[in-house]
Amino acid sequence: PRSFILRVTVCMDLPMSLLEVNSFWLTVLCRCLKREKAMPSMMAILLQDYIWRCRQNGHVARYIGALVADFHRHLVKGGIYLYPPTHKNPAGKLRLMLECNALALIAAQAGGTASNGQQTILTVLPHTIHQRVPLYIGSTNMVQCLLAS
Repeated sequence: PRSFILRVTVCMDLPMSLLEVNSFWLTVLCRCLKREKAMPSMMAILLQDYIWRCRQNGHVARYIGALVADFHRHLVKGGIYLYPPTHKNPAGKLRLMLECNALALIAAQAGGTASNGQQTILTVLPHTIHQRVPLYIGSTNMVQCLLAS
C-alpha cells in the first residue's frame, strides 16, 4: 500500500466539523523550483544548467524565504527545493536531524524524495546532532533529473 499525506482544515467554531480533507502527492509535472543564490562554482555550474533546463520547460523559480513555507508550496503545487552548499557553508546549511530528516519523511510519504546530492537524506547517518547537509527535495523525477546532471 502506498502512503500519502492528508491536509485537513478544521473549523474551530463548530465542534467536530471538517471543512476539507484532501490527500495529495508531490506532482510529477510541476512549475516551481527554489534555489539559494550563493553557491560554490562547481555546484553552481551544474545547478545553473539544471535551472536553465527547468526554465526552458516552463518552470518558474519561487522563493518565500522560510524553509517550511517553501517546502509546503512545493508539497502542494509540486516542484523541487534546492539548498546546495555555499562558500560560507561548504557542508550545507540545513541541519540533518532537526530539519532535513523531518521534511524528507514527509516528502517520501507524499511520493517525493530528498537527497544531499550523494544519497537520500533518510539514509544519511548523522555524525553530530547539528550536522549540516545540502538539501534537494521535491518530486522524485525532478530530484533524480538534478542528480543525473
